[in-house]
Order: sequence, then structure tokens, then C-alpha cells
Amino acid sequence: MPSTGIKKLDEVLMDGIPDGSSVLVMGTPSSGMELFAKQFASGAKNEDVVYFTTSETESEVKSMLKSYKWREDINIISISTQYYEKILAKELEASKLKKEGLSVSDIAKLGTFEGREDINFLETLTYEISKLKKNYRVVVDSLDFFLERYPPEDVLSAARTIEAHVHYTKGLALFTMIKDVYDKRIENSISAIADCVIELEVVKIGTGFENRLVVQKVKNMPQKIITLIYSITDKGVTPETISRIG
Repeated sequence: MPSTGIKKLDEVLMDGIPDGSSVLVMGTPSSGMELFAKQFASGAKNEDVVYFTTSETESEVKSMLKSYKWREDINIISISTQYYEKILAKELEASKLKKEGLSVSDIAKLGTFEGREDINFLETLTYEISKLKKNYRVVVDSLDFFLERYPPEDVLSAARTIEAHVHYTKGLALFTMIKDVYDKRIENSISAIADCVIELEVVKIGTGFENRLVVQKVKNMPQKIITLIYSITDKGVTPETISRIG
């Protein structure tokens, strides 16, 4: 079966993740979710990989992959770059012009906001993934970008559409999301869509901290609910011991 990119995690799951699966990784910003996402992307052997990033440029993702000696021949789509170029840059320019004395109508005549209302990055994400047909894995890092900008119902609908497409075309998908930020109903609904839910948490133990990788859900396999203690090494997210089996 396809690898998660983390050998020990593969071993405690099902020797990898079945084709057609969608994985949700939740955690805090300091837990290494972005690194996990890149490690998952690089775990592909003979699959095409599409990596959507909402917080990094293409060069930043490639630089990180190179520093860990991970697979670099992946298709990186930087939504954050597109958002800046198509939305933020226009808003900044309009703000600058307004500060210089131009009226709103003058700015509108210059076409500063031209095309803004037609851009829906959530629809773009769904469309790009729908074009993938076989032997692929896709990473969306992260859902937070969309949850902050679109109605939660629209994000849930997109996630269901992507999950269904991945399931029927036998691809693989991984989504990341910060935990304990959104309404619990939204978080639970997204978790329900995923076939596998993994939580990365940093727990204070005495005067130090412990990193825990908790497998919260594996579809139809409740016996796979486990907790791994992990560290961040030159190999990425590196599980060390199993601390509990549910």
C-alpha cells in the first residue's frame, strides 16, 4: 500500500494507507503539521504529486524538500502567492492611491479591483483536483485558508467532493487544519469526511514538552487508534515509541 512517508506510522496503520483514502492532520502551529504534509508528499513512489500550499511560496516548499533530501519533482501550487498577486496586491495599491488623494471612484476607474469578485480559490482547488484521474496523491496545506475566507458549509461541500473524487479514482489526499479554532461542529464534520484522522499535539510534561502523534480514526479499523511519541529530526517527523494502544 502507499506509504505515509513515515515508516513507523505505516507499520502501526495498515502497512501504509489504502488507495482512495483521505487523511486529515490536525494540530497546533508548533506541532510540525507543515513538515508532516511535505513528508507525506515525498512518500509517493510512482505517483504524481500535487501540493497546494496556502502559506508558502513554491520556492519555499522546494527549499524545504531539498533540505530534507525528499522528493522534489512534485507540482506545487501556491495559493498564497495567487492570493497576494490577485487580491492583496490590488488592495495595497488601492490603499496607497487613496492615501495619495484619489477617490474611490478614481481608483475604480483605474481597474485596481478588476477581477477580484470573480476569484474563488475554493472552487479553483476543487477544479484542479477533479482533473487528477489516477495514480496520484494531493496535499492541501491547509484548510484554514479556506475556512477563514468562505462559509464553512462551502468548505465542507468542497471537502466532500474532493474525498469522493479521491475515493473513486483511487488517489490519496491529505488535508491539514489547526485544531480547536473552529466551531466543534465544523471540526467534527471535517473529521467525519476523512478516512484517517491524525492529531499532532505538544504536551507540557513537567518542565519540558512531549510531542504526540495520535491516530484518532482509521475507517473500519478502531483497533488502530494509537499514540506515538515523536520528535523532529533531520528525517522529519520521527516517531520513537508507542505510548498507548486503544
